[in-house]
Amino acid sequence: MKTNILGLIGFANLTGTPSDISGAPQDFSGEGWVWGGAAVIGATYFFDPSWFLDVNYTYAQTANKTFNYFSTFSNPTGANTIVGTLSGSSSGKVITQGVMFTLNKSFSL
Repeated sequence: MKTNILGLIGFANLTGTPSDISGAPQDFSGEGWVWGGAAVIGATYFFDPSWFLDVNYTYAQTANKTFNYFSTFSNPTGANTIVGTLSGSSSGKVITQGVMFTLNKSFSL
């Protein structure tokens, strides 16, 4: 699993209005393996001994994965310089579902 956070800016309410305190935008990314599983259920219907229809449904899901981000900043603002740390996290999981129909013919050898 991979996460990209692009152009993150830290805001704060220091003077009564939200303002950019962290300066230039920063980019973060996280990447790592995550466990997951899948289940499949299906059925076959025979029209005659050589023609048949296969139908199946697949559900797959990964575990939730969290990435933590951390970076210091220094933002000169006129007479003062604001310094601090941007920190945060992102999390998510992947869920996929699929349905497949196949019409098949068997041949005698």
